[in-house]
Amino acid sequence: MRRREKRAMQTATENLIDGCDRFIAGCVAETYRGRPVPGWVWINTLTHADRETLAVLADDGWRAGNGQWDGAFCFLAAELLAIAPTVDELASVQRRELLPLELEVLAGQVPGPSTPCELVDLVHPLLARARSRRAHPGNRQ
Repeated sequence: MRRREKRAMQTATENLIDGCDRFIAGCVAETYRGRPVPGWVWINTLTHADRETLAVLADDGWRAGNGQWDGAFCFLAAELLAIAPTVDELASVQRRELLPLELEVLAGQVPGPSTPCELVDLVHPLLARARSRRAHPGNRQ
C-alpha cells in the first residue's frame, strides 16, 4: 500500500472513531454547527449526554441559530434533569426510556422528528413515564 493510501485510510479510521465517540457521548450535534441539525441528533444528545452537558444545554441551548429546536431541546433536557437528579438516575432513564427510542428511530421503525413539536411529542411521554416510575416504584409498566 502506498504512503498516500495509508494516510487516507488512517484519516478515515480516525474520523470514524471520532464520530463513534461523539455518538456515544451525545455530542453529534456539535458537528452541525451552522447547519440544520437532523431530528435524531437531538434524541442522541438526550440519550447519551452527561449531567453537566445537559445542564448547560438546558440553560443555554446550542446557541447555533436552531431557534425552536433549541427551545424544545432545552425544555426536554430540563425535564430529564428534574426527573433524574443523580448521575445514576440519569443513566437509568436514558438507558430505559431514551435509548430504545433512539434505536427505533435509527432503525427506521419510528420516524425521526422533523419538527420541534414532533421531538417533544416523541420524548415527553417517555419522560412522563419515567417520572411516574420514580414516584411509584412499584409501577413498572
